[in-house]
Amino acid sequence: MRSALVNKRELATRILKCSLPTIDNLLARHPDFPVEQRGDLGRSWIFDPQRVIDFLKAKRDEEEAAAIERAEFFSQFDFGLEPPEEIKGLSPAQRLAMVRAKREERRLAIETGFLADVAKLRATLEPVLRKHAIFFDTLPAKLARELNLPEELMLALRRELDAERRQFVQAIGEALAANQDAVS
Repeated sequence: MRSALVNKRELATRILKCSLPTIDNLLARHPDFPVEQRGDLGRSWIFDPQRVIDFLKAKRDEEEAAAIERAEFFSQFDFGLEPPEEIKGLSPAQRLAMVRAKREERRLAIETGFLADVAKLRATLEPVLRKHAIFFDTLPAKLARELNLPEELMLALRRELDAERRQFVQAIGEALAANQDAVS
């Protein structure tokens, strides 16, 4: 059974409860929008309300299916963007308050010396460690020269110093990793 035909204004105000610009947008976006008669000078747009409603429901169902398909497609990618457990279930305002509190906590930790600025720490330690590295690299040859030591003894001394240096670097790495685990 065919429903009573309506013009554009009636379709907007009575049937779809929207504005005329919304109807114009729908007509522009969907060339297959069901129109009984296109409007022109002196001619009104005419629509079958039931066909329009069926069309819009079908478009909504297509969009929902496409959204589900997109979500399934993107779910295969893990970008590591899952929020931490501590903020799941919080409102945006609560999340903002938490971020502000953590930022203030970090600022206080830096001010009180409990947290170091990595760039400053690196800039401070790098020249000192480089100087010591050069010293330990040249020490065996210097001692061999000054004390007239045999080459085998110089090489043994170099091996010992290299082993100690590796242990030092490993110990620092382990200490940093343990500290990072304690902070996390």
